[in-house]
Amino acid sequence: CHCGPLKWWSRQNRMVLKFADHHIAKRLRRDMKKAPYRVTFDQAFEQVIAACAGHRSYNKHSLTWITPQIMKLYTELFDRGEAHSFEVWDQDGNLVGGGYGLSYGRVFATESQFSLARDTSKMGFAVLNYHLAKWGYVLNDGKDYTPTIDAMGFKLIPRAEFDATVRENCTRAPEADAWTVSATIAEVAEWDPSRPAGAEAPPAKP
Repeated sequence: CHCGPLKWWSRQNRMVLKFADHHIAKRLRRDMKKAPYRVTFDQAFEQVIAACAGHRSYNKHSLTWITPQIMKLYTELFDRGEAHSFEVWDQDGNLVGGGYGLSYGRVFATESQFSLARDTSKMGFAVLNYHLAKWGYVLNDGKDYTPTIDAMGFKLIPRAEFDATVRENCTRAPEADAWTVSATIAEVAEWDPSRPAGAEAPPAKP
């Protein structure tokens, strides 16, 4: 993204999440139940992408692929309803986590995330995946393998399988048109991905 024209890449394998396989770690579920945060969709897209483009605490000298040109292009996609963001806010109204990606048909492609407080992007990401599943999406495309998304239940599939899934699910999920949050972080903490999203959670064990 820093030299020459923008490049397009098609990987041989894609790291994707089928929502029934989504894993939320026990510690994260526990923290979500008492988290002093709230999650929104599409309320601060430009702030989110700017935060995603910022330097990471663990690698302050790295170049980001999210250049000003990329930010402009994705903001235009957001204005067209094709890109979306999730935001995590603290009790004082500060943006402390979030991420963004592209929606095409019933597939969502996560592009980048950021956290300014511990696990805030993971909490927001769980809320996002809950709603995607509820709205009838079939995949969250994470693109490349990372240990973090591997632990969440993402799996590598061949490009041919990915392409076929996209072709079979090219119709927009109508439930997602509004992109509004209908479940809190604490409610998503009770989510059993093996059951339909939005189904009543089983009674808590005494």
